[in-house]
Amino acid sequence: MQYRREIDGLRAIAVLPVILFHAGFSVFSGGFVGVDVFFVISGYLITSILIADLEAGSFSILRFYERRARRILPALFVMMAVCIPFAWTLMLPNRFEDFSQSLAAMVFFGSNILFWSESGYFAPSANEKPLLHTWSLSVEEQYYLLFPLVLLLLWRFGRNRVFWVVTVTAAISLLISEWGWRYAPNANFFLSPPRAWELLAGSICAFLSTGREQRSNNILSALGLALIIGSIIFFDERTPFPSVYTLIPVGGAALVVLFAGAGTRVAQVLSSAGFVGIGLISYSAYLWHQPVFFFSRMLGLPTRDGLVMGGLSVASLLLAWATWRFVEQPFRRRHQPLLPRRAQVFGVSAGVGLFFLSIGLAGHYADGFDYRLNPQEKAVLKYTSYPFNEFYQAERCMLMWHQGHEDFDESCLKSARNILIGDSHAAAFSAGIAPEHSIGLLAQVSCPPVLDFPVVGLPTCKAVNDFRIGAIANSGAERVYVHADWFQYWYKPDFKDQFRKTLVRISQTGSAITIIGGVPKFYPNLPELVLRKRVPLVAGSLVEAELDDLRVINEELRLVALEHKADYWDPIDALCTDNSCLAIVASQASDFKPLDVALIAFDHGHLTRSGAAYVSDLFFADQ
Repeated sequence: MQYRREIDGLRAIAVLPVILFHAGFSVFSGGFVGVDVFFVISGYLITSILIADLEAGSFSILRFYERRARRILPALFVMMAVCIPFAWTLMLPNRFEDFSQSLAAMVFFGSNILFWSESGYFAPSANEKPLLHTWSLSVEEQYYLLFPLVLLLLWRFGRNRVFWVVTVTAAISLLISEWGWRYAPNANFFLSPPRAWELLAGSICAFLSTGREQRSNNILSALGLALIIGSIIFFDERTPFPSVYTLIPVGGAALVVLFAGAGTRVAQVLSSAGFVGIGLISYSAYLWHQPVFFFSRMLGLPTRDGLVMGGLSVASLLLAWATWRFVEQPFRRRHQPLLPRRAQVFGVSAGVGLFFLSIGLAGHYADGFDYRLNPQEKAVLKYTSYPFNEFYQAERCMLMWHQGHEDFDESCLKSARNILIGDSHAAAFSAGIAPEHSIGLLAQVSCPPVLDFPVVGLPTCKAVNDFRIGAIANSGAERVYVHADWFQYWYKPDFKDQFRKTLVRISQTGSAITIIGGVPKFYPNLPELVLRKRVPLVAGSLVEAELDDLRVINEELRLVALEHKADYWDPIDALCTDNSCLAIVASQASDFKPLDVALIAFDHGHLTRSGAAYVSDLFFADQ
């Protein structure tokens, strides 16, 4: 197919927002849509090549896979190899075990499946996985593996029929994604079926343009670019994705592909040296940015600083240029490429893949080589796998994630004089409350105690909050305690207004209200922070926490409580000094021998049983 400079320029439009989004620049709040633009480009280019070869009768599946191997594997393998010594040096065994699993999964281009299986409520965040970004490569490679075979099998029925099969399949995939973001958001994000339509959108563009003169339309191509840029600016992490919203950047990319022909202003902009240059190194830039950001955090760089993250973004581009120049190009050049024979490419690829698979399996089965820790350190690390139901007051008293309130045992409230409502942080807090305080629990994971506040991926939350109000009214509770991970919700649209309305509704039931502010936040989680900072394992030890934003939120909560004549208690005032917070408390039950003390939280902020007992004692002492 004929080379189009503007497509390389479009790659730059895709990769830069992804990098800057992960760098934390708020103006690029929708920068993640760059991946979707990449999908369209990939679908278009691959399908164009396949159609041209099929129509010429020269299609070879082995040649196709060889091209993909030369394009994808060298830079990917270099990035993975460089990550290994940094991971060994900087990551604790539990994280190295996770890293090892992602190495092994990536050998089979199944990392998207791995990350889906790990991405429950307490899964490590994106900032804690150096290879998380490879999920999109796995989706693409699954497409590269299957789509050529399907196209080859169907081609005998004619190009037009194949086009309609592709179009109908894309429509079904879009419907799956629209269902998926509501009912299975993690699977919807990571797995191929809900993503296939984005790649197939590029395939549809190829069917519409291959063998025909390139269209040029200033208005449609400009509209396409505007849709992409608008998505980058106005979308954010609250936007359901993928879903019908994804039609905006995907449709924009399709319009650019179809109508940004020579002479259009969009083509002139995208064909400029700067955009094309970044586009040429975009694959390597995408590969490098996540490990660069991750290991910089591990090294202790101030990665909340815009100048630092800007510098690391530039560093990612410089690494990308070096990788493109000295790794990608030698394997892809037409004359005298490295490993000139196809058998060499496949053989070396298999050998290197076996090397990564061996390291991955070794790290997995050796528990991240945890022999590097002493018994006390291993006990601390066990907190990262603290059982979720350990902090339930009783599992039957939780408003469960999927079922909502239908399975709730109302006997949990019959003898309670007071009720605690909230999300999983409220459930964690409840685990340490002594029975004499007679507090029932109405908590659901990820569902804040706020009426009419939609939670993406949790459609039961609205019904649960309606149920909470009814249960409070029917119980005749003297007091309602309200607690949640306020940091997760506070700045989302309409949350504060709906929270105020919820307090009014609770007051109308006749119950008094006490709002409990947010507990300290530990990055990436308290157990790892204790080990990295070598915090003394004695009761009363402090560790640095992230408090600035929380102090602002808790102060606003105090004002809201004053406004609604509710009581208020701030855990940060009780647990923290200027920048450090209590990390180690006396153990209520020595679950993690040989420790005779306990961590106050087992992750970023969920209290352990011992931590909850300590905090609740402070709380009721202040009441």
